[in-house]
Amino acid sequence: MFERASPAAMSRSTRDRMRWTGGSAGAPASRAPPAAKRPPNASSVPFVKISIPIHTPSTISRMPSTFAMGVSSPLVSAFRQLPLWRPWSKKARPREGPLLRFYEYESKQLLARHGVALPKGSRLARSADEARQIAAGIAGPTVLKSQVLSGGRMKAGGVLFAENADQAAAAAETILRLEINGHKPRGVLVESRQPVAQEYYLGVTWDGIAKRPVMILSDMGGIDVEEVAEKHPDHIAKRHFSTLLPFSEYRAKQLVAQLASGSDVNALVRFVAPLARIFMQYGLTLAEINPLAKLADGSFVALDAHVDMEAEARSQHAALLRELGIGDDETRMARPPTKFELDGAAINAADHRGVAGNVTEFDGTLGLIIGAGGGSLTLFDAVRSHGGDPANYCEIGGNPSVGKVAALTRLILAKPGVKKIAVMMNVVSNTRVDMVARGVIKGVVESGHDPGEKIAIFRIPGSWEQEGFKLLGKYGVEFCDRSVSMYEAAGRAVAKMKRA
Repeated sequence: MFERASPAAMSRSTRDRMRWTGGSAGAPASRAPPAAKRPPNASSVPFVKISIPIHTPSTISRMPSTFAMGVSSPLVSAFRQLPLWRPWSKKARPREGPLLRFYEYESKQLLARHGVALPKGSRLARSADEARQIAAGIAGPTVLKSQVLSGGRMKAGGVLFAENADQAAAAAETILRLEINGHKPRGVLVESRQPVAQEYYLGVTWDGIAKRPVMILSDMGGIDVEEVAEKHPDHIAKRHFSTLLPFSEYRAKQLVAQLASGSDVNALVRFVAPLARIFMQYGLTLAEINPLAKLADGSFVALDAHVDMEAEARSQHAALLRELGIGDDETRMARPPTKFELDGAAINAADHRGVAGNVTEFDGTLGLIIGAGGGSLTLFDAVRSHGGDPANYCEIGGNPSVGKVAALTRLILAKPGVKKIAVMMNVVSNTRVDMVARGVIKGVVESGHDPGEKIAIFRIPGSWEQEGFKLLGKYGVEFCDRSVSMYEAAGRAVAKMKRA
């Protein structure tokens, strides 16, 4: 019935979601619906043999510009200002989505488990006395670093040096009182100061275009790797690797030999191969050592480390997280969630059917019920580009229930300053248009408003759209089908807001 694409050509996430019993990428497997639930004339619809296209960079570049709007969206730009954002090259960047970011001391504990060399000491102190004890054990010059989930520690005074234990205690006391970008330190990492001869960068992340992990090495460490890639591309070496086969030392040598020679090759391999295994074993989106230092005696040591874990991997590695002292309810978000966001999460958690989550609060006047993933980013960007002022960001999909959509609608309309809501998605197959329409209308009516006045636009074409459009027409809601682009639909919503 379907012409199956090559598994090697598909991303891992696409293969995991694909069902060959009538589903598509992103849609759950399902048999043909019972006759009682089939839309009119369903029996007359012939089976069609189709091919699932696999988009390569060349085909993506030919897509309409609206599909690429999310790349520079204001929402993404806002995320770049948060500690969770990590800049990467245009072709390789960590996968999007909620992350669990590790503190430096936690990242180093994980690396040490796999034989990665660290500076002497490398322990967390939560008080000046603890810092004194660790520094006394090192018995030499030390460096003390604030443990915050934020960049710019050196410029903010969060990294200090000491010659002895008493100086270390004084430095720790200073750092523990220091807030960096609004973050209070969890503690101070105390470790020996190293005589550095050269600094390297070593990192592994997920290449969203190649759909494979990529290992990146640079002999210009200690600075932003993206800056090196743009200004000094000859100082960057990359190598993609399989998610199914182990990352061998031979592959590690192929990478390292592009930038190093002699005994440095084998020394660096002892960092490259373990980092690749850590990345795959623990469901990480980013693992980097920067700088990876070559010392005066020719040995190598990880001076700084950074690790991000996919939120979905937490349950699989709960024991590890507990050993590292990471609580089950720790979100590691850049800021505490607002009541609006907590209420949105509660709505999503209360009903397992579909998704109506990732609610993020903004200060605008146009409420958004949009989906999902990249489509929601595109729509958010489209609203802003037309001069709109979003009151929120969210994602719906996976056929949420009427009650779930109604609850989300009531939440958004109850937010102070919201004048109208816009309901927009790309073409849907696993979400019933009529159920979303019923949920939105129900939420508007229960909030004491007229759907025709409060809903600026409804643009969700796809499954059961005719039934949904009939219902919307009955309540005087402006709706549009797939002949109207998402960008144009966003413009109509903003135009209504300006006339309101």
